[in-house]
Amino acid sequence: MQKFWLIKYSSGSKARQTVSSFDLVSTGIEECKVFTTVSSICDPKGKTYLPFLDAHIQRLSTNAQELGLYREHLLEHQLSWIKNRVKKTALDYLTAYEAKRIRLRIVMSNSGVELWFRDAKQAWLPEESIRLASYIGARKIPHIKSTAIELSSQAQAFAKDSGADHALLVGADSNVLECDWANIFWFDTDSQLQTNTKGALRGIIQSQLIRALKVEESIISLDTLSAKAHSIFVTKSTTGIQKVESIDGQNTTHNDTLHTEVQKALSKAVLANRCLIL
Repeated sequence: MQKFWLIKYSSGSKARQTVSSFDLVSTGIEECKVFTTVSSICDPKGKTYLPFLDAHIQRLSTNAQELGLYREHLLEHQLSWIKNRVKKTALDYLTAYEAKRIRLRIVMSNSGVELWFRDAKQAWLPEESIRLASYIGARKIPHIKSTAIELSSQAQAFAKDSGADHALLVGADSNVLECDWANIFWFDTDSQLQTNTKGALRGIIQSQLIRALKVEESIISLDTLSAKAHSIFVTKSTTGIQKVESIDGQNTTHNDTLHTEVQKALSKAVLANRCLIL
């Protein structure tokens, strides 16, 4: 049985409880909140790390500032405080349940900061591929990762009903935006790596790859993506890089050499931006 911890910090107080769900929808959230989610990874020696933790906390802070949330926790020293609390509680969780991996969600609102913990059954699986189903719709505030997740949840449910794994969000102009919970990359006919950042959340891994590789930020229509792009993949902090096997039932083509180069770039970025837990 999975164990879920919820730790709430508000005005200097702390409360910890064991909860039955990790689902934002089922937790009775009413006020506006921003959040970020990250999964730990293990190195060959068995050490556990949280990749890009600083970037996650910084984006959380930026999103909270834009929505005017809980200014007390947006000071620089408070961001360091959040990081220290994450490290300590993650270690406590791993030790208490003799777990190897952990999934963490940090939530910030006017009420304070919440840390959600659960065990993660899988590490990043770069060989895993997924199927996408297109879904017309765009999030209202796409550049902010908030708990207003209705559209993403509806899109993913649609994808599952269509026999796919995730939804590919497409605007009313037929241009590709992002996936329900991930960013999308593709190589064009000249094997130039591209991604979309307009009308989409700038993801943590997406930002790392843009810095590490010669990635063009561009716009592409769904028809062009399906007909002319190749080696399509998505990035997500909880699953890393995943190849796209098909879009709306149409199989995609892949260049394994290009995927290997991307995976190496991500691995190098992780080594330079990871937080040791255990």
